[in-house]
Parts: sequence; structure tokens; C-alpha cells
Amino acid sequence: MDSRSVTPVKVAVLDTGCDMDAFCFTSSGSGQDERLEGRWLDFVGKEKNPVDEDLRKHGTAMTTLLMRLLPISTAEIYVARVARDSKGLLGAQDNIANAITHACQTWKVDVVSMSFGFPNDTTDTSKIQRAMSDAENSRDCKVLFFAAANNDGLHEPEMFPASSESVISVRGTDHSGGFITRYNPTTWPHKRGNLYGTLSENVPCDWDCGRSIQSGCSVATPIVAAIAANMICFVSNRSIELEVREVDLMRTRKGILSVFDVFTTNQQDRTGIQRYLAPHRLLNRDDMKSTIPYALSRSRVPSGG
Repeated sequence: MDSRSVTPVKVAVLDTGCDMDAFCFTSSGSGQDERLEGRWLDFVGKEKNPVDEDLRKHGTAMTTLLMRLLPISTAEIYVARVARDSKGLLGAQDNIANAITHACQTWKVDVVSMSFGFPNDTTDTSKIQRAMSDAENSRDCKVLFFAAANNDGLHEPEMFPASSESVISVRGTDHSGGFITRYNPTTWPHKRGNLYGTLSENVPCDWDCGRSIQSGCSVATPIVAAIAANMICFVSNRSIELEVREVDLMRTRKGILSVFDVFTTNQQDRTGIQRYLAPHRLLNRDDMKSTIPYALSRSRVPSGG
């Protein structure tokens, strides 16, 4: 792929923001702040420049991970601050709904990454669901939503928005692809089927690989979002011969899950078929050239998520 002629894929991160002065961006990460120029919006306050007031810098870590996985030549990354800190996410429904609308309608992103979740039975999530449904309807379903499943094992089921049929739920695996019980919650009846997960244990979320190590479905979510974004960019820039309708299909939940299914192997468990998305396949162009056309041709096969 000729990087000089690449049409970048657009990815939005909804989280606690991004602190470009944090240690995540020291050394080899310096200069990355230019990637967010004109691609930041604060739904919490009125900060014109990227900030992250969360003590754990959760949003910063998720944004950094995406930046590391998606080179500037192939992806535009947008950041929407929807909560001041991780605890504030529980009461940020309005901010999240507004951020989804802005990301999909104004920024025109291809992928939305959400490393958070709400209990399905105690939180009014109708505004968030409406924002996602409206985005799907206005974009002919050509927008992908990814969200963290849960980090509480079998004690609590899959959380919202991961439990939504509009969203691809992301679970956590170890380094060899085994699903970790703590990061693989019970799914809901309407979401029975294939379960998707990737690396979620001891993942470096900084530029120097060591100072910010994170674990959980929250970490797995931007990794899967990056895998999808890279595949969309690969297809959109005519790296393989596909019809226009197949390129469009790749941008939909149905299309990307068909590709995921072909790229992964089955691991049957109590809740369905587990499918491990190996991060090393993120940049394997030979794999994508041979696999994507076949996957899209069989996209009528029902998938879970």
C-alpha cells in the first residue's frame, strides 16, 4: 500500500480524554499531539485542548494504545471526553449519547471504541442506544461500535453498550489466546453466538513499553477496534480487488464479523463459540489478501457478537 495515497480510516475514542503531557507520550511518543489537532471535543467541560483528569489516565492509555496500533499514515484518531474520571462514566449517559452523534454525524468516523460499560438493569441507557441506532440508520449501518464486555467474570453478565445488538462486544484473552474467565462474562440470550476476544493481560499502553501496563476488557477493546480499522483501510485503498458493495459491506457489523470469523479459530465454551483475534494478524497483508474476499462472500452466515 502506497502511504502517500492512502485514504485514512477514522476512529473515535470515547473515554476520560487524553493528556498529551502524560508519561505515556514521553520519548518516542513525543510529537503525537499533532494527531489530535482538530480531532478533540470535550463533552464534560469546555476544554479546547486534550485533557485527562482521571487519576489513572484511563482515556490517555486507551488513546495511546490506538495510536501505537494505527500509524498516522493509515488512521485519523478522534477523542471525545465523556467523563472527568472512570467513576464519572457511570453518570455520563447524556455525554456519551451526544459524543456518539457527533462522532458519527460530524466527524464521520468509521469505528467507535468504548472501553466502559453500565449494568443493564440499573442504568437508563436509552439515549445511548438511540444515538447508535440513529447513526446506523443515517449511515446505512456503515459504522462499527466496539465496547468492553465486563471485568467481573461470571458474577455479572455482559454490560451495556456491549450487550446492545448495535455493538461488537469485546472480551479478554491471555497471550496464547485463551479466554480469561474474569474477562469473559455471561452473554445475553439475544446475543448468543460467536464471542470475540483478544489480548487483555499486561498490555503496554505507552510509547516506551513498560510504565503503563493495563489489563481488562477495556484494553482489549481498542485492540479489536484497531484490527477492524486496519482491515477497513486495507480494503478501502484497493489493496485487493473488491466490488464497491463489498467494500461497503466491510464497514458494517455484519461484514466485519464475517471477516473476524474466517480469521479466527473456534473455542467452544459454556456461552457460545469463542473466537480469538490475534493482534499479530493486524498487519499481515498476505492473510488479508487471501481471506477478506472469501469472508465477505459468505457474509450471509449469521454471526453473534
